[in-house]
Amino acid sequence: MFSFLIGNSSNQPSSNTITATDSHTQEQKPESPSPESVLENQEEYVSFMVDVDDDDLDDKEDDQDSKAETNVERFRAISPSTIKLIEQKPKMTLGFEHLTAHVSATPNRINLGPLSRFGQEYLGMSVSNQQAFYAIDSVSGYVSSGEMVLILSPNQHNASILLRALSGRLHDADLSGSVTLNGVSLVHSKDHNSKQQQGWRRIMPHVSSSDATHAPVLTVRETFTFAAECTTTSTTKHRTELITEKVNHMLHSLDLEHVADTVVGDENLRGISGGQKRRVTFGELVLSDTAAFYALEGITDGLSSQDSLHLIKLIQQACAVYKLGVIVSLLQPSDAILALFDKMLVLSESGEMNYFGPANREALESVFVGKTGTLENGGSICDLVLNPQYQNDSLVATSGPECPVEWPEQTSPINWVKRRYAQSKACADLMQKLNDCHWQAPPAEEMNAFISSIMPKTKYATPWGSQFRFISRRRFKIVTRNAVTYVRVVIAVLFGVIIGSLFSDLGPGVFGSMARTGYMFLNAFLILMLSAAITIPQTFRERVTLFKHRDAEFYSGRVAYVTQMLMDMPLSILEASLLSATSYFWVGLVAEPKHFLYFWGILIGLEFVGQALGRLLSAISQKQIFANIMSSVIILVFGTVAGFMPNYKSIPAVLRWLSWFTPASYAFEGMMLNQFLDQYGASGALAIGNSTESNVSLGGNQWLALSDIPRINWASEEGIKIFDLCFLFFFSFFLDFLGWAYVERNRGWFFNTSQLSQQTAGPTSLGTRGGQKIGENSNQTVDLSSADDLGEWPSSLCVKDTNYFVFLKGKNRPLRFTIHAWIEPLLLFLCGKKQGNDEDDLMPKTEERNELQLLNNVNCYFGRSRMTALMGTSGAGKSTLLDVVAGYKTGGRIEGNVMLDGCQNDKIVWKRVSAYAEQMDILNPYLSTLETLRFTAACRLPQSVDRQAIIDKVVKMMELEDYLDMLIGREQDGEGLPKHARKRVTIAVQLVTLPKILFCDEPTTGLGTSSANIVMRALRRVTDKLNLITVITIHQPSKHIWDTFDDLLLLVKGGNTAYSGPMGEQSQEVIRYFSKLSDGKEPSSNSNPADYILSVVADMDPSTVAEAYQNSNLNKKNLARIESEVAREEETSQGSKAMDQVKKQVRKSRNFFKEVALLTKRHFWTQWRNPSFSIMRLLSSCLVSLYMAILFRGDKSEISGAVSSIGAIFFLVFILVIPMQSSVVHLIEDRAVMYREVTSGFYRRLAYGLGQLLSDLPFHALNAAFMFVMFYFIVGFQKGKEHIGYFVLLTFAANWVIMSLGQFYALALPNEESANGLAGLSVILSVIFMGFLITVSAMPSYWEWAYWTNLLHYLIQGYCTNELADRNYTLFLPSDILPANSTAAIFFPEEVDVATNRVARQAAAFTDLALRAGPNPNPNYDWNSSGIVALADLLGCWIENDCLEENPPWIGIITCSIFSFPRPPVCGDEFDFAGEVINVSNVLDCLEPLLPENVTLPSLPFSEAKNEITVESFERASDLEKLGVVLCLLRELLPSGLVSDVEDAVEEAIAELKRAIQELIELVTGLIGIIVDIFENGLQIPGELILLVFGWAEFEPGEGLSAPWKWWYCMFSVAMFIAGLEILKLGALQFVVWTKR
Repeated sequence: MFSFLIGNSSNQPSSNTITATDSHTQEQKPESPSPESVLENQEEYVSFMVDVDDDDLDDKEDDQDSKAETNVERFRAISPSTIKLIEQKPKMTLGFEHLTAHVSATPNRINLGPLSRFGQEYLGMSVSNQQAFYAIDSVSGYVSSGEMVLILSPNQHNASILLRALSGRLHDADLSGSVTLNGVSLVHSKDHNSKQQQGWRRIMPHVSSSDATHAPVLTVRETFTFAAECTTTSTTKHRTELITEKVNHMLHSLDLEHVADTVVGDENLRGISGGQKRRVTFGELVLSDTAAFYALEGITDGLSSQDSLHLIKLIQQACAVYKLGVIVSLLQPSDAILALFDKMLVLSESGEMNYFGPANREALESVFVGKTGTLENGGSICDLVLNPQYQNDSLVATSGPECPVEWPEQTSPINWVKRRYAQSKACADLMQKLNDCHWQAPPAEEMNAFISSIMPKTKYATPWGSQFRFISRRRFKIVTRNAVTYVRVVIAVLFGVIIGSLFSDLGPGVFGSMARTGYMFLNAFLILMLSAAITIPQTFRERVTLFKHRDAEFYSGRVAYVTQMLMDMPLSILEASLLSATSYFWVGLVAEPKHFLYFWGILIGLEFVGQALGRLLSAISQKQIFANIMSSVIILVFGTVAGFMPNYKSIPAVLRWLSWFTPASYAFEGMMLNQFLDQYGASGALAIGNSTESNVSLGGNQWLALSDIPRINWASEEGIKIFDLCFLFFFSFFLDFLGWAYVERNRGWFFNTSQLSQQTAGPTSLGTRGGQKIGENSNQTVDLSSADDLGEWPSSLCVKDTNYFVFLKGKNRPLRFTIHAWIEPLLLFLCGKKQGNDEDDLMPKTEERNELQLLNNVNCYFGRSRMTALMGTSGAGKSTLLDVVAGYKTGGRIEGNVMLDGCQNDKIVWKRVSAYAEQMDILNPYLSTLETLRFTAACRLPQSVDRQAIIDKVVKMMELEDYLDMLIGREQDGEGLPKHARKRVTIAVQLVTLPKILFCDEPTTGLGTSSANIVMRALRRVTDKLNLITVITIHQPSKHIWDTFDDLLLLVKGGNTAYSGPMGEQSQEVIRYFSKLSDGKEPSSNSNPADYILSVVADMDPSTVAEAYQNSNLNKKNLARIESEVAREEETSQGSKAMDQVKKQVRKSRNFFKEVALLTKRHFWTQWRNPSFSIMRLLSSCLVSLYMAILFRGDKSEISGAVSSIGAIFFLVFILVIPMQSSVVHLIEDRAVMYREVTSGFYRRLAYGLGQLLSDLPFHALNAAFMFVMFYFIVGFQKGKEHIGYFVLLTFAANWVIMSLGQFYALALPNEESANGLAGLSVILSVIFMGFLITVSAMPSYWEWAYWTNLLHYLIQGYCTNELADRNYTLFLPSDILPANSTAAIFFPEEVDVATNRVARQAAAFTDLALRAGPNPNPNYDWNSSGIVALADLLGCWIENDCLEENPPWIGIITCSIFSFPRPPVCGDEFDFAGEVINVSNVLDCLEPLLPENVTLPSLPFSEAKNEITVESFERASDLEKLGVVLCLLRELLPSGLVSDVEDAVEEAIAELKRAIQELIELVTGLIGIIVDIFENGLQIPGELILLVFGWAEFEPGEGLSAPWKWWYCMFSVAMFIAGLEILKLGALQFVVWTKR
C-alpha cells in the first residue's frame, strides 16, 4: 500500500498490458518508463509522501473517477513525472461471482470420547462428526483500483472465509464460483505453493485479526524494516535508503513514531499498547511493493473509535492515491467509518449475500426496510443491515403489502431482502460491472499472457541469498535479546559444575569405571533432553510469526528453517564447550588434548541432534504439549538402546535395529572408546581364591569387551570413533531435512480452519432428564422470586470517594518470578531498546512517587432495574473501576467505600448478592453448557429451591436452548461454542445464582453487530425480569446497544468522572449535558449518541471535563443521594439487619463436603475429556511400559538379569515422569476458572484442592494398573504375592507423587513456561542424584543431601529392593580373569586394592578353601570365643607367613601347619593349640593320606600323629589327597551347626559357615568382606550384594547382608513426599490469583 511504487517495474503490470478498458482496441500504448526514470521519480515521490498532511486528503467524492482525478491533480505542482507514473499504473478490477466455500461433512464415527479428541487435537485427524455447511454461499461483488469495500456479517467467521478465499489462502474447503482479475479467471489451485498462488498472495496480502504474531523483543521499527526488506523488489544501490523512507513514512502515518524504538512485547515483556500493536500488525503487512489489493480482517479490533476512524481514513486516502483495491471486514463500524467506503457487502448468518452496493443509508433502507417499512429509533447503518429486529419483521414474509401478485401466497417463505435487492439499482450495477469485466477481458489466447504479466515474475520479492541475510540479521537480534539464550548458558555452566563436582571423587577401581561410564551416558542423555526441551517451546513461539510471514510470502519457509538451524549452531557449540570444559577434567577422564577435543565434538553433535529433533517435532506437531511428550518418549527410547543399560548384545533382536538408528548409541560408543581404549586397568575389589595370580584387574579393553561395543570389529578403533562422530552430524542433518520438508504442514492448521465451531464438539449425552428435554419447561411460568431469599434488598449500590493506586517500581511492587520479567529488561537496556511505558504514566502519582493513581475520587449511584453503561476514553480506568467495585482487584491499594443501601458491604454478603461476568470467557472447556449451569446452581443455590427450574428460565432468557448439550471448548483452538454463545454462557453462569447486582466487563468485545445485539438484548431482558442492578463496561456501543442502557458513568484520563447519571428519554439528558459542555455542538439526527459524547470528550482536556462535572448540579445531586442512603441506614439499620440475615443463610447453605463431592466429580470428567491429561498420559505410559518390558525381558537368574532389572526400573521411573507436563498444562488452564469461581463464592479453595486430589486417584490407579499389566510379568520380575503387591502399590504412589509435584509447580509459579521449565530441571537433577548413575558412596559428601532429599532415589531403591532382595544371581567372568577350580570369591570395599594387598589375597584364598570344604555333617561345637580366638591365631599366622600365597594355597597350609622339612612348621604350635581347644575327635582321620602305611591313627594323640609324617609319605600323597587333608581339617576346625538332610538346614549351615568366615577374616585382617560362591566358574552373587553396591543394603558382621528398607523406609518416604506436596499444593492454592489482575 505504501510501496511508493519502489522497484515495481519488473513485477507490477506494465503500461502496455491489455486492461479492462482497452482490451478490444489496438491503440498504441506508451512504453514503460525505464528503471532509471522509475527510480528517480520514486525517490521524488517518497520525499513528497513523507511530507503529505493527512488533512489534505480528507475529502471523499461520490464519483470514484473524479475522486481519483482530484487526488492526482494535487501532485501536479509537486512532480509531474511522479503523477505520470501513477497514471500509467493500470486500473484493475477484482471480481468474484457466485463464490461458494463448501465444507464437507465428516462421516459418522463411533464416539470414543477423549480418544477421538486426541486424534483430532494431536494428530490432525478429522474425527468430529461435523455436518456439511456453506461458509459462504453464492457471493458476488467486485473491488476496483482506488476503491474500498466493507464486509459486514453477523457471523465474522464467514467474512474471514471470504477474505481468505479472495486472497488465495483458503485450502480446506471446496471453493466454487469464479474469482477474476479484469475479467480473467484466477484458477483456484489445490497446490497452495504453486507459483500462481504464491504470486496472487503477494498481489493481495491478507491481514488477520490476531496480534499475537510478532517477535516480542523486536522494536516497532525493526519489525517494519524486516517486512520492508522482504517485500521490496528494488535491487538498486539506493534500496536501503528507500526502505528507510518507507518505514519512516509508515511510522508517521500510523502515529507510531513515538514508539518506533520500543519493543512490541507480549504477556511476559511489557511493550507497546494493544491499540499500537494492532497498527503494527496492519503496517507490517502493507509494506509490499507488489500489492494491488488488500484483504484486511478486523483491523480496528481493540482500537478506540477515534483511532479506528483515523486508520480507516488513512487506508481510504492511500487507496485513492496509489490506485489500490481494499476489502475490509469490521465488527461494529460507526457511520463515520462506513462513510469512507465505496461499496458494502452484507452477508447473512449462513454466508449468503444480502447486499452489495453503495454504502449509503438510502440505498440500504430501500433494500432492508422497503419502501413502506419504517426504521424505528434511527440507528447506524450497521444496525440497519444486521439487527435481528428487522430480519424478523421485514426479511422473511409470504404475504404483505409488498408481495407482488405474480408471487402466490402459497409459495414457501421468501427472503424479501434478497428480492428487493434483486430488483434494486445496486444489483443491476453489480451485474453490469461484472458483465463489463467479462466483455472487456482479453481474448482467450491472450489470457495466459495477461495473467503472466500481472503476476510477479518470481515467487518472492527477494532471492534466497537476500532472504537468508535478512532472516539471519533478524534472528541474531532475537537470540541476543532473548532471556532464554542466557539462561541456556547459565544452565550449561550450572550442570557442568554439578556433574563435574559430583563425579570428581572417582577412584581407579571398577566402581570408578562404572561411574565414569554413567557420566558419559548422562552427558548423552542430558544434552539430548535439554537441547530438545529448550528448542521446542522456543520454536513454537516463533512458529506463529513464521506462519504469518509465510502467509504473506515474505520468504521461503525452508530458507527460514535452514537459517534457524545455522543460527542455532553457535549457541549449541557454546553450550557444549561450557559443559565439557567445566566437567571433563574434573571427572578425571583422559587428560590429553585429542581425547578432550573428541569428547567436545561428541557433545556438539548431540546438541545438534537434540535441537534438530526439537525443530522436527515442532514442524510436525499441532500442539506443543504433544511435541514435548513425544520428545521425552523419543529420547527415552534413544537412552534405552544407547548401549549403557542394557548393552548391545542384551537388547532383544526384535529391537536391536533401533540401536543403529539412535544417535545416543553412536555418541556413547564414541565416548567409551575415547575413554577406555588402551587405557589403564580398572582394578576391582573382588578377590578370588585358589590363585595368587588371578585377581580381578580389568584393563580398558577388557572393560570395553564387557560393554559389548557393537561396531568394535568394523574397522580400527580410531576409524570407529571418527565414524561415530560423523554419524551424529549426519543424523542431525537428516532430522533437519525432515523438518525442512514438513515445516509448513501446520501452516494450514493454524490459518485455514473452516468449521462450524459450535459443532466441533459432540453432544455430551447429558441433556435429558426423565425423558423430558432440558429446556422444554422453560416456557412455563417460573416464579424466581420464590427462590430468592433476599427479597427487594438491596435497592441501591453506592460508590463513595473511591481511589485506587498501583505500586510503581519499588519495594512495594509485587515481584514477578519469570525469566522474562527479570532478565529481558536488562538485555533491552544493554541493546539500547526501550520497554513499553505504562499507558497510565500520564496519570497523577502520589507524593511519595511510588504509587500511581488510576481512580480519583469516584462517586456514583446505581439503582435496581437499571442498566448503567460504564464508558471512558483509552486509559480512563473503566475496567479498573469495575474490578474495584466488584471486589476483583488483587493488587494495589484501594480507598473509599462500596455500600449496599448505604451500609458498608461485607465480603460474604457481597459474594451472595453480586455477580461478575468478565471480559474473558473463563469457562471450563470440557463441560457442556448444561453441565456448567448445573454445577453453578449446585454450588450457589440452596437445596430448598428448584434448581432446574431456575436453570431453564435463565437458559430461555439468554437464548441458549440450542447450545445446552455442546461442550464449551477452547476458543483459542477454534472449537466449541461460538463467541456470542460463550458470552451468554458467561453471563448465564452468574445469573443462575440469582444475584441482585450484575457486573459485565466488555460483553460485546470481539462480537459483530448482530452477536453484540443478541448479548445486549439478553442483558436488558434479565435486568428487567430479575430486577437487577446492572453495570456494564462497553467500548463503543452502536445506537441500538446504546438505547438498551438507562444510565451512563463516563470516566476520562486520570480516573476522573466526566458524567454519572441518567441518559433520559432518547438520551436527551446526556446529550443536553455534553452539548452545553461543548458550547452548543449538537449531534446529527442519525448519529450515535455514544460517538457524539466520546468525540466531545476527546476534543477537550480531561481535567476540564472532570472539573466541569465536579461543579455540576448532577454531581451534587448524586452526592446528596449517596448521603441520604447513608443517613437512612444510620437511622433504620435495615441494611445491617439484612446483611446479618444473608450471612446466616450463606453459612447455612454452604457445606464443605458437598463442595468437595461436586468438585471431585467435575475434576474427574474434566480430566477424562481432556486428551492431554487422560489419553496422552495413559497411552504414553502403556506403550512405553510395553516397550520397556520387551526390551528388558530375559533370564533373570544371571547377573545380567539383575543389571537388566535395575535398568528396567531406572527407565520405568523415567516413564512415570513423562506425564508430569500434562498435569502442569491442565491445571494452569484451570487456574483462571478456579479463581473466578472462588472469588464469586462457589466453593472454598481447600475444597478445590481436595476435589482435585480425590479425582486424580482413579487415574493414578488406572495408570498403575496399565503399567503393571504391560510391564511386570513380561519383563520377568518376581511373582511372589508380596513382590507384586509392593510393585503395584509403589507404582500407584509414584504416579500420585509425581503428578502432585507437577501440579504444585502449576499452582506455585505464574505461567506455563515457568512451571514446565522448573519441572524439567527438577527431573533432570533428580535423575542425576538418584543414586543410579553414581552411587551415594561415590558422591562427594557435600552432595549427599541432594541424594537423601531426592524423591526418585526412594522410588528406584524401593523397586530395586523389591526385585533383587532374597534372590541370587550368577556372574560368569571371562576365562582370562577367573582361575580354574575356584569355588569362592570375596568382595572387599572399593578402597581395598586386591592386586597389591597380600592380606586380601590370602583372605580370598582361605575363603575359597573354607567354602570348598563345606559344613561338617556331624555337629562338632558351637562357635564360641575360645574357638574363634584359637582359629584366628592360626589364620593370622598363615597370613603373616604368606602361607596362602603359595600356589596352590593348600600346600602352604600343610607346610606351615603340619609338615615341613627340614625346619618344623612355622605355625605348628598354633595349629596344635587350635586342635586342642576345639577338641575335635575326628581330626586324626584327616591326616591319614599323609601318614605312613604302618601307622595306626587311634593309638596316637593328635600332636604326635602329625610327627609321624615323613618326607616319603608326604611326597607319595597326590595334590588331590593333600587338598582333601586341608579341606577335612578346615571342615573340622570351622563350626557347622546342626546339619540334616533337610535342604533348608543345609542352606542354614552354609550361611552360618559364611558368617563364621566373615567374622574370622574381619577379626584377623580388619577387612570387611562379603563372601559369594562359585559354581561351574560362576559367582553366586546375592541380590543384597548388588543393592549394597548402590548403598541400598547393609552388611552386619554376624548377620550378613540384608535390605530391610523397602517398606518402612522407601514406601514411607514416598508417602511423606505425597503428604508434603499435597500440603504445599493446598497452601499454594491460597495464593493463586488471576495474573491478568
